[in-house]
Amino acid sequence: MKKKLFPVLLSLLVSLSGPVPPGPALAGEEETLTGTWVLDENALYTSLAMQYGMNMEEARASFGEYRATYIFNADGTYLREISAARSFLHEEGTYTAEYGTVLLYSDGTVTQLTYRFERGRLLISDTEGGMVTVLIRAGY
Repeated sequence: MKKKLFPVLLSLLVSLSGPVPPGPALAGEEETLTGTWVLDENALYTSLAMQYGMNMEEARASFGEYRATYIFNADGTYLREISAARSFLHEEGTYTAEYGTVLLYSDGTVTQLTYRFERGRLLISDTEGGMVTVLIRAGY
């Protein structure tokens, strides 16, 4: 059931994000998946506010709280947690990443995502709908 809700949850989360507002460039930031990445809430709510003619507080109140965490470990394991609209996905497994594509292996399924780095942020998308989630390193 959780696996079936995830595409809907991800679509809602990402489709609401619209254009990606520019973020600050982080000097010396290494472009690697390894580490903990969290949803860039500022980018999400700024985009929603721009898209629907609201301020950020109105966007947050109207669309609720969203959370996304991706942890890519150096040993090839990952953890992904996403929550939105009273739905929650927790997924663990292994991953491989090469040439802007990351494959997530969990419970006998493979999920293909594309990724790129932009101004210190990780932009990750599903390969079917091309919807983009903007992530920042945890702690920034």
